[in-house]
Amino acid sequence: GATFKNFQELSNVQIQISGDVTSPLVKMDPYLAEVLCNNLVSNALKHSNPDGIVKILTSNKIISISNQGSKALEHPEKLYSRFYRESELAKSTGLGLAIVHKICQLYKFKISYQFADGTHTFSIRF
Repeated sequence: GATFKNFQELSNVQIQISGDVTSPLVKMDPYLAEVLCNNLVSNALKHSNPDGIVKILTSNKIISISNQGSKALEHPEKLYSRFYRESELAKSTGLGLAIVHKICQLYKFKISYQFADGTHTFSIRF
């Protein structure tokens, strides 16, 4: 909750949180959990429309983070590669999603990406 409020203060993009706010309860290093959430929210904000909405949906087994976008990624298979950026214009190191992917591998979480109806969605299944 506090992490998302901090991001809200730094951006015009609206953050909407829905679902079971007490879930998911996952056993993992608190620092890595914070890095995981920070990187996913930061990525969604960075690639959202300036006055867009980032939606965070939680349940006891899944967290999904969505942002609006005008088109699908050209190379979604490269999303988790270190230093990969879809556009040279993106203010990005290309490390955020690579780190998210490594954390998911460490804990055997399943991460997925989907683009549908003008929305990019990353989901993590615990």
